[in-house]
Amino acid sequence: MNRIETKFLLIIFLLVSLGLLIKLAYAQTIGGGANQFSAIVPANTTGVFVVGGNRAIVSLQLGGIGSVPAYVKFYDTAVAPTCGSGTPTKRLIIPAAATAGNGAGSNVVPYGGIKFVQGIGYCVTVGILDADTTAPAAATYLVNFDWN
Repeated sequence: MNRIETKFLLIIFLLVSLGLLIKLAYAQTIGGGANQFSAIVPANTTGVFVVGGNRAIVSLQLGGIGSVPAYVKFYDTAVAPTCGSGTPTKRLIIPAAATAGNGAGSNVVPYGGIKFVQGIGYCVTVGILDADTTAPAAATYLVNFDWN
């Protein structure tokens, strides 16, 4: 084998090794799958603390049967957030439904995930402003997300 062939084989070996390392790191990151969270939103604006520590939301499924939209406000926090206080790190809309029978929703798969350093907390209100504390109607909205 000449020097060019040897270098070519070495490059191929390094690329394959790098690919295997990336796959291994990805598998360790997700630990065989994401953790799941699911809630039917109550008729209040009590903040919800889901999990502490360095985390990432990797997908969201939001839905509702309400005639008005609702807003999910995520907070990077180590305790349950106080709705209407502070600045959310992410705001998402649950669209209004044309009819309750049809419902409405949105699915979000953020590329690379939504990072939280302290932990994941959220509030749901029917007002778009950060300071809003208008409670949603009971059993009208769903918040589901997957996190690592």
